[in-house]
Amino acid sequence: MLSNFSKRFILPCALLLLIPAPSFAQGRAAAVLVDAVIEQELRSSAEVIGRILSLQSGPVTAEFGGQAAEVFAEVGDKVSKGQVLAKLDAVLLTAELARAAARLSQAQSLLKAAKRTSEHRKSELERQIMMQSTSGFLPRNLENAEFAMSNSESSVASAQAAVYIAEAEMRIAEVRVEKAEIRAPFDGVIVRRTIALGSYVRVGEGLFELVSIDSYEIEASVPSQFIPSMASGKAATFVTQDGSTGEAQVRAVLPKQDSRIRNQVVRFSASLPTSEFNFSDGQPVTLFLTLGDGRIAPTVHKDAVLQKGGQAMVYAAMDGKAVATPLVLGVAVGDRLEIKSGLGAGALAVVRGNERLRPDQDIKYDQPE
Repeated sequence: MLSNFSKRFILPCALLLLIPAPSFAQGRAAAVLVDAVIEQELRSSAEVIGRILSLQSGPVTAEFGGQAAEVFAEVGDKVSKGQVLAKLDAVLLTAELARAAARLSQAQSLLKAAKRTSEHRKSELERQIMMQSTSGFLPRNLENAEFAMSNSESSVASAQAAVYIAEAEMRIAEVRVEKAEIRAPFDGVIVRRTIALGSYVRVGEGLFELVSIDSYEIEASVPSQFIPSMASGKAATFVTQDGSTGEAQVRAVLPKQDSRIRNQVVRFSASLPTSEFNFSDGQPVTLFLTLGDGRIAPTVHKDAVLQKGGQAMVYAAMDGKAVATPLVLGVAVGDRLEIKSGLGAGALAVVRGNERLRPDQDIKYDQPE
């Protein structure tokens, strides 16, 4: 039988031996997979999905209000720049033009009369000036002639201004009559029509939607790691859904990035004869991009790269420790990324198990072949 002392001392100690020590478990090294940083030629290709965008598209609007008298264009019609698409009722506009023309004619007649009066006043003033040395000269007559000449000059100026106003009103009336004809602003195809015969058209109202089929670009959402290779003028090829192929060049990288997928919009210029290819606004295409420039540089496997607060970093395996190492990355080459700074060739980067690591944590791994 156990004594009271044994029950109080030995049994608690035995129970303590059965409890696992957490300190031992926490000290174990984490098993990870590593991959070596290698030097390789920076040249590869990638595919991205883009879409064709017409460089000219938009509504055809009315510059003046009025009732639609005639409509000539239908959805699907191919139209030329300057072609009349519709006409507004121009009866009132034509009457306003005739009134403006009459006012202009009246103003011109008043100007001619004012000029004739001015010439008469000028002759009278000259005659009074010549009579100053004669016995029949009266100073009062000279003053009256000078006053009349001044008034006649003011009348001419006023009549000339009236002519300018009438000419402007005439031009406005002419423009209103011209704008009663709704014309195509550029070559294209009618893709939408909202105007109806007899309907009243308001100023600025869109009557047709016109899309150019002669000038277009390609827009693509390109992964951010490919952006360093997207220099202006960089060549690319594309394929449409029907298998047609074409050439394109980088025109601009837009300074806006989608933070959710880390892609950036790139615009490509392209020029192909429409007789060979049937393109449409919004049509999807597959772009084949050439990445890199043939330089030799260190690269790291993409699975090793983590993003911490917007900074690319890897866990480098050094002396059995996971060392957090920030990187400056360049172009993508297949499943690897160029290292501009941070690690050199021969360094080991954790490619599996890195998501759970902590800086300077003990790790165990096999040397890569």
